[in-house]
Amino acid sequence: MKSWPYSASGNQQASFMKSSLDSMINAGRLGASSTISSVRAEGQKYFNWLREYLEGAIDNGGIAVI
Repeated sequence: MKSWPYSASGNQQASFMKSSLDSMINAGRLGASSTISSVRAEGQKYFNWLREYLEGAIDNGGIAVI
């Protein structure tokens, strides 16, 4: 959302989420020294972990249908 700021324009829910994220970062609620870059990197790390986990579960037959 932060990479494409205009994606939130015209969408009330997305605009609220963007302003909430900005407020949490500015208040230090995501870590005292958090920045949009550090939050993005942490989110990317978890996204990659989840993708790898799901791909492994699919490859091993643990998940047949998503």
